[in-house]
Amino acid sequence: MHHDFITTTLPSGNKVANGYLLSLGMRFVAIDRETPLVKVLDQVSLHRATDLNPGKTPAALFRWLLKERVHLPLAIANMSSHTFQDPIADDGTLPVQLFGQPLNIKNLIDLNVPWYQNYAIKDDLVTPPCATAGNKFLEGWNGLESVAFFGGHVAILTSPHGKKAPVTGTFKDANGKDSRGPVKFQLDIS
Repeated sequence: MHHDFITTTLPSGNKVANGYLLSLGMRFVAIDRETPLVKVLDQVSLHRATDLNPGKTPAALFRWLLKERVHLPLAIANMSSHTFQDPIADDGTLPVQLFGQPLNIKNLIDLNVPWYQNYAIKDDLVTPPCATAGNKFLEGWNGLESVAFFGGHVAILTSPHGKKAPVTGTFKDANGKDSRGPVKFQLDIS
């Protein structure tokens, strides 16, 4: 007898990837750091850094990251899985398609689409080599802006106004390179 534990059927009859199980899988990746003591220390650190007032946004993000789970359409969950498991082809073709068409990262150059990429240097869910794997296909193109943020997987979300790397300003990134935050990038190109 076959049981499908990863999908959930919605009242409409559509099947989605179960967000609780997806989250559990991601937590296994970081099991050595995802302990109650570490969570308490993270909260204490946040409160100390903000004089006991982290603000509504970080508080809401912490709640969302810890409590809320979102079911994903199966195609998106499948695409996510392929991007982690299957490498980019030697010609720059990505392991996923859009509307049945192959995607090639080098098309960003042809289309002159600015590419702002941020990644966290201590991220072990999307490691820096994984996050920057496509950069070799864009070397020498001035449309690529790759910024190394301090911290782990959700550091930019939980510290949007951090002094080291403000999302609205300029700063030295985790590799010592002059950089700008993602909000400043968007404002500058608009």
